[in-house]
Amino acid sequence: MVNSSLVQLARANVSNIDNLINASAALQHTEKPYLEGKLQQKIIEEEELPPLEIRLEEAKKKTEMWTERLHDLQSWSFYWFLTKFTCRYQRELDEIHAGIKKSKSFEEDIQEAENAVRERIRKISAEGEKYAVDCRTLDKYRDELAQLTDPIFAGGDFSTNSALKAAAESRRETIKATEKDTLQLRKVIELLAKADSAIMIAIVDLRSASGNGNPGEGRVVFPDEAFEAIKEARNIYPSLPSIPKPEFFHDKPDETGAKYKPMQAFLWDVKNSLADLSKWCHKNIIENLKRSVDEELALGAATDELMKERQRLIKEVILSA
Repeated sequence: MVNSSLVQLARANVSNIDNLINASAALQHTEKPYLEGKLQQKIIEEEELPPLEIRLEEAKKKTEMWTERLHDLQSWSFYWFLTKFTCRYQRELDEIHAGIKKSKSFEEDIQEAENAVRERIRKISAEGEKYAVDCRTLDKYRDELAQLTDPIFAGGDFSTNSALKAAAESRRETIKATEKDTLQLRKVIELLAKADSAIMIAIVDLRSASGNGNPGEGRVVFPDEAFEAIKEARNIYPSLPSIPKPEFFHDKPDETGAKYKPMQAFLWDVKNSLADLSKWCHKNIIENLKRSVDEELALGAATDELMKERQRLIKEVILSA
């Protein structure tokens, strides 16, 4: 026997429920292209932008280091006397100008690539706007349907309703867990960026501290701020891969022709490893985003199925009692 108050509540709302279910059905086709468009945009933001941003910052710092070296060479310093009186001045000057030219060229190329990626993101976002309003309306209709039908089925007396509601709730919990994991990964990325910045400052400071245009050598100076940031990142995400042992002694020039002494080379190797860890985090975020879209689509379908079942129960069971 169905409670008379439920019958009254169902009778009062059945017309609105019918209208909302019909309106939702008319918009359901927009959900998949909208979510997949947003996913495509986010994948580009996670996969392509961060490496370009890191490379651009590095190119700017390398230009800065070459410029400082030029200033040292043109100043009345020990470095000036050393090069001037050992007939190295012109050779050093030519090398510095070539380094500045290359690093600035890298800056321009990377900036152009970043601008192109941002333009692709803008176009994808604009394309998705035609679905955005419909999807927001669809979410609104689903919320209104839940508000209208939840009181009617609050007692949990209908097994089909309970089963479908549990299935939808399971999807919701999966989405929450995935979002939590993504938030942790984003925090790790922030900490890795903090460590990266501290290491870059240390690399520049080692050159400045040398006073003669040759990078500092000998002592191991690893920035405390970078160490603590990496340590915190591991505490937050224990499965974060380890950093390979950096090379201490190598004399390989970078793409601008600059050479680094052991401690700087060591820090550059650590910095490159941090970039690899950041890529690992972004890759895992992309997997989470894909999983979330699949679950959101499944949740939408489960919610719609639940509401249609409630509509059936109201008409065939509750109002027929």
